[in-house]
Amino acid sequence: MQKEAQVSVEAMVSIVIVIMIFLFALGFTFSKRSELLNTEKYLEKRKECSSVANAITQTKLLGDGAETRLTAISNVSIYNKSMLIAVQDRKEIAYCTIEKLRIGNYTNITGNLLIKNINGKINITRIL
Repeated sequence: MQKEAQVSVEAMVSIVIVIMIFLFALGFTFSKRSELLNTEKYLEKRKECSSVANAITQTKLLGDGAETRLTAISNVSIYNKSMLIAVQDRKEIAYCTIEKLRIGNYTNITGNLLIKNINGKINITRIL
């Protein structure tokens, strides 16, 4: 005589519940990973923003004729009236502040930059 295996309804329900818990945990993990990646991208932009602000301040403090070279990976914009620097790419943007300086407004500069102090005015040019 051949025995047929039967699975009880309770066993099936418990297996489905376990699978659902694992799927929920997987979805939660992916969500948190996405948030972590976005935070990491923002912090990279913030770091670059601080580097630009530090280079500008350093050039000012070194006095007339001082030069500082800097490589900007993302687009950098400097807004003198609001004393803001914005570093951005397609999705992320980070702001930092600079002290009130004699500096022009610059929009979307990137690449190798030369920051000069000419008679107390900060000038930024892109170099090749």
